[in-house]
Amino acid sequence: MITKYYRKSFRIVHKSGRQNKANSFVIGFKVCLIVMLIGILLIKCSDRKRLNPFDPGNPNSKGAVTGFRIYSNRDSVFLKWNPMEVNSLTGYYIYKNINNGFLVFYDSVSANETQYLDLNIFYHYRYKYSIQANTYSDQSALCDTLSIIPGYYNFIINDFNNFQILKITNDCSHVIQATQFTSPIALEKTRDNSYVLAIDLWERLIKVYNMNLVPQASFSIGEQPINFVIDENNRIYVLYRHVNYLGVYSLNGDSENPIEIDFGVTFRTEIAYDVFRKNIWFSDPIQDTVRSVNITNGSVNYYDTFYNPGKIYADPVRGGVWICSDSGIVRISNTGNSGSYKENFYISDISINPDNGDCYYSGYDYENEKWVIGKIIINGEIQDEILTEAYSNVYFIQVVPGIDDAGLMILQQSPVRQIIRLDPNGEQIGQMKFNNSVIDVVLD
Repeated sequence: MITKYYRKSFRIVHKSGRQNKANSFVIGFKVCLIVMLIGILLIKCSDRKRLNPFDPGNPNSKGAVTGFRIYSNRDSVFLKWNPMEVNSLTGYYIYKNINNGFLVFYDSVSANETQYLDLNIFYHYRYKYSIQANTYSDQSALCDTLSIIPGYYNFIINDFNNFQILKITNDCSHVIQATQFTSPIALEKTRDNSYVLAIDLWERLIKVYNMNLVPQASFSIGEQPINFVIDENNRIYVLYRHVNYLGVYSLNGDSENPIEIDFGVTFRTEIAYDVFRKNIWFSDPIQDTVRSVNITNGSVNYYDTFYNPGKIYADPVRGGVWICSDSGIVRISNTGNSGSYKENFYISDISINPDNGDCYYSGYDYENEKWVIGKIIINGEIQDEILTEAYSNVYFIQVVPGIDDAGLMILQQSPVRQIIRLDPNGEQIGQMKFNNSVIDVVLD
């Protein structure tokens, strides 16, 4: 009897121990679960705090206004930014400085405005701007500062690799407008500066835009084009790749009698129009010649004292043309006489100042083994002035008109492909990455 009792008692004690262990496990599990829930809530609260746009730890805003961009249009600067999603927003403060001074409060706009037009602007000054958002009790950090140098001219360029045409600011640092375009190989503008025309390599057509890049018209040109020019009557002359004639069109797309040419055309053939003699000029790198065709009587002239002639530009002041080559610059005058300059240079590009006829050039000095940007002045006597030796591999140059000194826009191919804006002293005032080896420019 005693033995049985103790066995039974033992069993009872053993069962009670298992229940205690189970209860302890349940309690521990509940504690762990509560700790986990508290941790999750703390993390959520921490994330919610960082999602406050004014919080510097916010991964989206970094505590400041986002999407800030600016551009200039002559004597005005336009600012735009993304709205700040925060409670009790009272408005935005605009900060500004001039010529590298300190940022100071300049103006404010209401909470529902995300743009601002500054009309208190002068040409060729550097302006810097920043934006700050404000509530009744707090304010954001200043956003990233942007700078701009307004001027009389903007640039319209063809961005062939990205299938678009761009209008960029005077300092070549900001995009004003962009329009999609399949393969813009060349640009021209009408003589009255009312329209810009773009020619499409693959779609074989010409599109007409106003100076704000709003489409006005479009018409087919049949064959695959390489380049084109416009005369003083807005008649269009198209140089084709595979045919030996120039297509001739009116501004509204009406086709006229073509002009025959007696030489082969390649992608390296260049074309220019001389308004003084009514000549269309061609460079022919295959035969090392330059020739002209008169559009009124069809007469043809040949010039063969060239080594690999390239880009060719009409002189808008004295008539005639300037030609780039691997053996310097050649100028053919209005009377047909020729002169050579920089004969020990490979000349990559030239640009003629329409206000005084000065010839700006970029090229490689064979003798001194360096790249040079300079200008040739023809004013009674010939002067050659070096502007800068700071930029290598410059294959495009565009003068910004000016009576005395003019600024420049250049395209550098390496070490970085970029557009660089230089002031009249050759100092850099702006830049923009530009992944193209070919560029054409129209001044607006």
